Amino acid sequence: MFGRSTQRSFSFWLRLAFFMLASTKSAAASLPDFQEVLTDVFPAVVHLRTTARPQNQTLLNDPQQFLLQTPPLQSASNFPLGTGFLIQKGQYCLTAYRNLAGVSELEILLRNKKVLKAHLIGADRTSDLALLKVETKSSLPSLEFADSQKALLGEAIVLIGQPLGFEPLVLQGHLMAKGGVLGRGPSDQFWIYDVGTNPANAGGPLLDRRGRVLGMAHYSPQNPAAYGFALPSNRAKELIAGLQKNGKVLRSWLGLLARNLPSTEAITAKGAQTLNQGIQIENLIIDGPAARAGLQIGDLIVEANKRPISSLVDLQHLLEETKPSTSIKLKIYRRQKSYLDLELITAEIPSAEDLPDAQDLL
Repeated sequence: MFGRSTQRSFSFWLRLAFFMLASTKSAAASLPDFQEVLTDVFPAVVHLRTTARPQNQTLLNDPQQFLLQTPPLQSASNFPLGTGFLIQKGQYCLTAYRNLAGVSELEILLRNKKVLKAHLIGADRTSDLALLKVETKSSLPSLEFADSQKALLGEAIVLIGQPLGFEPLVLQGHLMAKGGVLGRGPSDQFWIYDVGTNPANAGGPLLDRRGRVLGMAHYSPQNPAAYGFALPSNRAKELIAGLQKNGKVLRSWLGLLARNLPSTEAITAKGAQTLNQGIQIENLIIDGPAARAGLQIGDLIVEANKRPISSLVDLQHLLEETKPSTSIKLKIYRRQKSYLDLELITAEIPSAEDLPDAQDLL
């Protein structure tokens, strides 16, 4: 009935099918059962919507467009924004900044179909985090944060989305990286896991086996669709505290774009034979603190306040600890000039609307 080559081909695909089935069963068996956890956490994962069509929402971040391939009707009484989750006895809601683009009025739809009003306390575009105050006098189901520093690579996670206000979407996977993979910009703070983040689950909680929040899902159309990104819980807690206190994140900045160098050879190639650390300046904001202090494109920042700078994360952490209008002493290496000591005064980072690609600036 089959020729010999056809039989071999059929046999190969049959073996491959059995292998893939066995691999799928093995992978499923390796994942823990989150059923009990899900039952407990579902009430704290909420749907966000607005009664007026969002002005700045695009097809790329519209959860209904993503799932149904059609936008809401012009005559709709409400418009979906995506997912959020309740914290601190349900008095606050955390979500992704991108979910709220062009929105003035906010509603939260609970698991029991009750609708509550909410208003924006503050947001941080760099970390894609927004904090909402829920207008309620009652305690509501809420989620607790885990210590993200203790999370392990390969650890099982579950991601929950509540995109349209009906049933939740659940994705299960593993933690792949705890930041530092991209090698450039503050966006390198996001964790990576092996299930995709999209408009349907952006702003949703990334949970551990005990139902505690390890991170908040972050979505950008520029990110690979096969992978998910999340802001780790410890960083989220720091931002929440700042937003509750000041209504905004008081972040110092230098006004530069830099990148990690992949190896000591790359540093040596810049002419710095005695160095084994440093980040390279790729661009400068005109009239920013770094440009005013005399830094130039191509400079290697090797120390800040006598602390070694081996990666962007090192400089980012120092800026997070430093208030605006504070002096920072930098040691740099410049070709043809060797080492230079420069001092600059930090400034408060301008609003994201005034900056090009704010997510990658320091």
